[in-house]
Amino acid sequence: MEQGRKNLLGLVSILILAAMLGVALASSPVRAEDPTSPQKPSGAPVTTLVFILDGSGSMWGRIDDQPKIVIAKKVLADLIADLGPETDLGLISYGHRRQGDCKDVEILAPLGQTDRSLILERLKSLNPKGKTPISQAIRQAVEMVGELPAPPTLILVSDGKETCGGDPCWLVGHLRKTVLDFTMHVIGFDVTPEETEQLECIARAGGGRYFSARSAIELEMAIRQLTVETLLPQGPALAVGAIKNGRAVAAQITILAPGEKDLEVVRFGDTERFNPQMFYLDPGAYEIRVTDESTPRGQTLTRRIEYEGVNKAVLFYFEEGRLRIETAKNNRPAPARVRVLDGLYRAEVARADTGEKNPAEIALPPGRYLVQVEDLENPDRPILTLAGVEVENDRTTEQTVDFPEGTILVYIRSNGVPVRGGLDLFDSRTGDWLRSADSSQDNPVALPLLPGEYDLKVVLPELLGRPPLEFGGVTVEAGGETRIRADFEEACLSIRVLINGQPGAGGVEITRSHTERMIFSGDTARENPQTLRLSPGFYDIRVIDPNVAANPFYPSRNQEGLEIKAGQKKSLTFEFQEGELTLNLTGEDKGQEGVYYIYSSGAGEELASGSLAVGRAVAIRLEPGFYDVVVETGQGGGSVVLRREMVEIRAAETALVELSAGEQPH
Repeated sequence: MEQGRKNLLGLVSILILAAMLGVALASSPVRAEDPTSPQKPSGAPVTTLVFILDGSGSMWGRIDDQPKIVIAKKVLADLIADLGPETDLGLISYGHRRQGDCKDVEILAPLGQTDRSLILERLKSLNPKGKTPISQAIRQAVEMVGELPAPPTLILVSDGKETCGGDPCWLVGHLRKTVLDFTMHVIGFDVTPEETEQLECIARAGGGRYFSARSAIELEMAIRQLTVETLLPQGPALAVGAIKNGRAVAAQITILAPGEKDLEVVRFGDTERFNPQMFYLDPGAYEIRVTDESTPRGQTLTRRIEYEGVNKAVLFYFEEGRLRIETAKNNRPAPARVRVLDGLYRAEVARADTGEKNPAEIALPPGRYLVQVEDLENPDRPILTLAGVEVENDRTTEQTVDFPEGTILVYIRSNGVPVRGGLDLFDSRTGDWLRSADSSQDNPVALPLLPGEYDLKVVLPELLGRPPLEFGGVTVEAGGETRIRADFEEACLSIRVLINGQPGAGGVEITRSHTERMIFSGDTARENPQTLRLSPGFYDIRVIDPNVAANPFYPSRNQEGLEIKAGQKKSLTFEFQEGELTLNLTGEDKGQEGVYYIYSSGAGEELASGSLAVGRAVAIRLEPGFYDVVVETGQGGGSVVLRREMVEIRAAETALVELSAGEQPH
C-alpha cells in the first residue's frame, strides 16, 4: 500500500510540475513580488482593481458582536493601505446616502486616484442607510473603467442580493460580451442560501470566483486571496493537492507563516475547482493545513515545509476506511444510536442512527475505536460497548450488535375490568428505580427489559385506602414474556351535603375504622355529591359545616363503621341548617364605628366578633338557635355598650338587628 502511494505521488507530482514549468516558461523569468509589500512604481499601473462595497442598511447586522460594515471597512482599509501605487485602484459603494433610493451609487475613488489617505477617509465615512442596487453599481463601475490595455478586475462585497429590480447576473454577462472584457469576483458576507444563489451567478457570469465569508477573518482571507491572484503574474508556485483513497477530494487549504508572536495566515484556498491549487509565495518556512471537506467530521492534516521559490508540489493523503454496523434485538433489526470514540482519547469522532439506515456505514480514518451502541426502543436506553474496533484504509469493517431483550406484561384490573393505573419498576439487585409507566394507552403495559430480575409496584391513583400491589423478583429472559396480573377490588361511595335542603359546601374526612389513618380530606364545594373510589373495608366518615360561626368546633355529622364491599355503590346524605344574622349601624357620621360580639345564649361562649361602621352592614351565618348580641360604640373617648339583647336565628331566615350610632345605651 505504501509503495503504491509513493508511485502515485511521483506520477501526480511530475504532472503538476510539468504543468507549472510550462506556465513558468511562458511567463516573465522575473518572479513577482508579494503585492502586500511596499514597492516603488516602475512606469504606468499595470493592474486595474475596482472594489464595489455594499453600503445598504442591512450592513448594520452584527457578526461576532460587531456591525458587518465596521468589519468590511477595516478589512478593506488594511488592504488598501498595503497596495502600492502600481495598482490603479477604484472604489464604489451603494445604499449609503439615502433610504429607498435605487440610484444611490457613488464613486468614492475614481481610477487614477493615487492619494490612498483620501480613499481611506472616504471609506471611513460610509454610513449604511438604504437599498441594494447591485446592477446600477456594476454599470457605473464598467463606465468608470472605460478602455484599458488589460482587462480590469472587479470585486463585489455584498451581504444580500439585488433589491432594486435589476438582474445583475444577466447584466454582467451582457456587459462582458458587448462593452468590456473584465473579470468579476464576488464575496457573499453572511448571506442566506437564496442570496448566495444570485451572488454565485454574478461571479460565474463575470468569469470569476465566489467566496462565502461568515467572519472577519474569512472576509479578510477572501479579499486578500482575490487581490493577490489579480496582481501576481503566473510564475513559480507551490501546488497543494488533496487525495483520499487514490482519488482527488474537496479540501480547505490554509497556509501559515511565522509572525511576530505566532503563526499567521498568509493564504487561504480550496481544491473545489482546482486540485492541486496553486499558491504564489515568497521563499521561506510555511505550515500547511488541509481539511477534508468530503465528510462532516473534517479531518485536518498538517505539514511544515521550506519553500525555495521554485515550482513545488505538496500532496496530502486522507486515508479512510468504513465501519458498517448493524443493530438488532433478539436477531431482528432494531433502531439504535451509534457513537464512535477515539480509542485513545475517548473523544467522539462520528455518530449515526440505524433507525434511518440499518446497517449504518460510517467513514473513518484508519485506527482503533471504541463504539457505543444505544438501544432506542428501550426507555432505559441501555448501551453496549465494543472496544478495540479496528478500521483499515479503504476497507470495510463489519460489526453486529444484538440487544437481548425480554418483556414484562402488566395487566392492571379492578373488579375484573381493565382500568387506568400506574407502576414503578426497580432493579431487584440494587433497589434502584428504573422507570414509571401507566395503562392510560395500553393495558397490559409492555415493559421491554434486558434479562435480569426486577421489582414492581402497581397503584390505582384514585383508589383510596389501598396501598400499592408489590411484585418482587420478577425474572426476565431474552426473547421471553413474563405476565403480571395486578388485580384490585373497589367500591363506590357518594357523599351529598345539603344545607337548608339545598346542595352546599361541606368538609369531608374519611378514615379507616379503628385506626387514625386518614385516606381522604376534601369538600363538596365543586363536586356535590362527592364520588370516591374505595377499597373494600370499614370506614368512619365525618362531614362538617365550615360556613357558620361556631366554637370550639364546627357542626358535624358522623357515620362510623360503614362497611363497603367490592362492587358496591353506596350513597350518604348529610344535612345542615343555617340562618343569618345581619347587623346594621346607622347614623349621619359615616366615620362612626363600633364592635360586635356574638355569644351562644346561656353558655356564654364567644362565637364571632368584628367591627361595625355606619353604612356597612355585617352578615354572620349561624346555626338555628338563640344568641346574645352585644354592640359597643365609642362615645366621649371611651367604649360604651350600645345594645345587649338575645336574638333567635331560624333556618333559612335572616334576623336583622338595626341600631343607631346616636341612640342611648341600653
